[in-house]
Amino acid sequence: MIKYFAIFFLLVGWSLSPASDTESPCTYIRSGAYITTLPMHIKSGYLFIDLPTEEIDSLGTKAVHVHSYLIDVGISNDGNFLPFDSTLSVVSKATDFRFPVSDSYTLLASLVPSYAKEQFHSLEPNFRGVLGYAFLRRYVAVFDFEKLQLILYSTNTSLVYSHALDTEATHIPYLDDAMIVYCHCPFPTMWLEVKAPPLMEGRVHLNLSDNQSLVFKEAFDPKTKEVVEREQLADSLAGKKFGGIEVNQFIVGGRNIAARNPKRVVASIPPQYKDLNINVIGTLAIDVLRKYKAVIIDPTRSELMLVR
Repeated sequence: MIKYFAIFFLLVGWSLSPASDTESPCTYIRSGAYITTLPMHIKSGYLFIDLPTEEIDSLGTKAVHVHSYLIDVGISNDGNFLPFDSTLSVVSKATDFRFPVSDSYTLLASLVPSYAKEQFHSLEPNFRGVLGYAFLRRYVAVFDFEKLQLILYSTNTSLVYSHALDTEATHIPYLDDAMIVYCHCPFPTMWLEVKAPPLMEGRVHLNLSDNQSLVFKEAFDPKTKEVVEREQLADSLAGKKFGGIEVNQFIVGGRNIAARNPKRVVASIPPQYKDLNINVIGTLAIDVLRKYKAVIIDPTRSELMLVR
């Protein structure tokens, strides 16, 4: 996974007409500066967001086509796009993308050409790229898994949430304070503090671009790690794929959410998590999140809400 730490001064979420406080189309938000509602769809467990994308052909003709994007908060900038012209593969300069989501509102993003997610084009032929953490944090985002919609609100004005969320949602603070040790530079993304014995206490990465939540072998105590490695070896010798482990406790926001999807794939910790000043024990991905009615990310509160 490629990480970009450059700062782009083009603001994502600029609009032709500023969002205004209106009656909210979202069940979970009573009022706020509504921007747009975007379709979502899931393929092989991966979540894609469908966005109208302005494009200009070789003759200079402007047209709008709907393309599919992943959201990956592990990418710190606006995101990247899959260049269909191979001559762009050696160009690292960001390209301005325009997403006209309504007659009066256009989202902007500075996307870097990259083949890092090229494999998704075979899964979703309409795949165009990945939207990163800098894009997502410009909005209050409601991922409605019942209606398969992403509803965006401006962060410029306060939202009024439904009182039902006081009892029907798990409220989880998220952190983005991780640092890369060797360069003393930030690794901005979304981390959740979790207790999930027999894993040691630590944080999980909110991974919106993956279809499976992971636990890392390095987070087990020596005795549990030995048992897991023995089972992995036995399954390998038997020609079977190791099925992972059952997690009985996965406590975030004061609530045990393990029952939503107790199965966890076990993996070695990827390189991008090894040089951080925090203890990373795994990831929380779409396989768990889609078990909720909705997932709300509010950067104005640094809060994740899981609606039951």
